[in-house]
Amino acid sequence: MLGAYIDYNQTSAQYAWLQDDLKKVDRGVNPWLVAAWHSPLYNSYSSHYQELSA
Repeated sequence: MLGAYIDYNQTSAQYAWLQDDLKKVDRGVNPWLVAAWHSPLYNSYSSHYQELSA
């Protein structure tokens, strides 16, 4: 689960964690990987409308 409300650019801790975590996956054993964002890409956004701009 990735966090949409924290920094996720290429210099962020979240990005570094994801790169490190993905390197640990044996793609021969697990050919499919699924990642999800909080909040979902498609949503009503009514509960957190403009939360980041506050």
